[in-house]
Amino acid sequence: SDEERQRVLHCGGILSQATGQSGQAVGPLRLYPGGLMMTRSLGDADAGRVVIPDPAVHFYPRPPADVMLLIASDGVWDFVDLGRVAR
Repeated sequence: SDEERQRVLHCGGILSQATGQSGQAVGPLRLYPGGLMMTRSLGDADAGRVVIPDPAVHFYPRPPADVMLLIASDGVWDFVDLGRVAR
């Protein structure tokens, strides 16, 4: 979000893509120092005070027809696709 981007920049963080072998920007935005693809995490001390452990919390209304709530870390989606999870 723009608010999170401003928080990171205010703390002295740098948001940029990694640099490929030929010097071109590659991949998603990363946070430096540290080269992380997240701005909130536990245990990433190499990123200094830019990465914080405070969760970003959002509240959404839940329609009565919902029968399942899935809570998972982002790493789950590297290995399991949404269709498989829904089954």
